[in-house]
Amino acid sequence: MNSTTDAVELRKQFGMDQGDAKGNMDHLKSKAKDMVAVLLNVFAQLPRESRGMVGEVIGIWTGIMTDAVSPTSPLLKMLELTIRISKKHIKASPLTFPPLSSPQLL
Repeated sequence: MNSTTDAVELRKQFGMDQGDAKGNMDHLKSKAKDMVAVLLNVFAQLPRESRGMVGEVIGIWTGIMTDAVSPTSPLLKMLELTIRISKKHIKASPLTFPPLSSPQLL
């Protein structure tokens, strides 16, 4: 990764060094396309007022994926459009959780 900190110091503070971080990022990149596909499906099924957090997560996974995908990829263009539209149409709403008896938590 881009850290200039000594590997020994990084291992002491975080339990990993630049090589470990690169391996972790490579693993996440290998999963990013599938994660984005699943999250877009979830995003499409949510009511508009509930899409904000999922849109943010899609943006994060897209950021992880961008090194592995061509900048002119139709997938990236579609993702950028989806994120732009969601930011424009979704009003910030307070975070709410389902009641404990909700089937979503079972």
